[in-house]
Amino acid sequence: MQRSEVAADARFFGLGGRASGPRLRDGTYRLWNTDPGHAFAPGDDPLYVTMPVQLVVADATATHLVFHDTSWDGTVALREGEEGAGSGHDRAGTSDLRMDGGPLRCWVVVGTPARVLHAWASLTGAPALPPAWALGHHHARWGFGSEQEVRRIVAGYQAHGLPLDAVHLDIDHYDGHQVFTVDHERFPKLPVLAEELRRDGIRLVSVVDPAVKAEPGNAVYDSGTAEDAFVRDASGRLVRGVVWPGRPFSRTSPTRVCGSGGAASTRNGSRRGSPASGTT
Repeated sequence: MQRSEVAADARFFGLGGRASGPRLRDGTYRLWNTDPGHAFAPGDDPLYVTMPVQLVVADATATHLVFHDTSWDGTVALREGEEGAGSGHDRAGTSDLRMDGGPLRCWVVVGTPARVLHAWASLTGAPALPPAWALGHHHARWGFGSEQEVRRIVAGYQAHGLPLDAVHLDIDHYDGHQVFTVDHERFPKLPVLAEELRRDGIRLVSVVDPAVKAEPGNAVYDSGTAEDAFVRDASGRLVRGVVWPGRPFSRTSPTRVCGSGGAASTRNGSRRGSPASGTT
């Protein structure tokens, strides 16, 4: 366990994607990426992307960033301080880190918000510069039942004069929720749809789900098996998980498995997006 005290006016931010929003109120936050499996609301925790990095911003002292260099399961319990509490004395805030195991390594950077974020990017590696459209207005959701539904949503944006740079299709446009496939009954002309949207300045993005159905005869499964690209545990056994397509394997080398599949997705008319969920 590691306990830290912060200034009475300090406020906490970070720890990845949280249903409570970017500012972290009093509470305990788990560091374990989890697919909630249902709609979530403020207070639900954890979600898909947790990150062991938090930003502490205070007026009285410099901003500081703490990066806990670990991938173990754990929790961060936060309590904001209070200025002039009780007899008029300030009550400091606290941050308690508990990890289930592994070495406890942390990096602390102090300075302005811009400086500490730049230092963290220097430490972990900066992300690739995205294309301009990726920083625009996006519509992403599960539940596009057909090409007609996509066109209806886009027409609504246009009718109301709302900006739109990209539409993301979730795994429900797959055939049987299997990655690198398309349900041709509901999306019979995906390349045509993509081209129509592109003429209006809108990109169509296809999600890439990092789960391959463990079924002989499945082209992605067969190619991944041939390349020995799937995750193995410490004893050398293939790791199985249960997600949307049934019983899949997760992958250690996505580029080796995704190469031919990605080309197929491009021919189907959509760009490849980031993974939406992981295996268990």
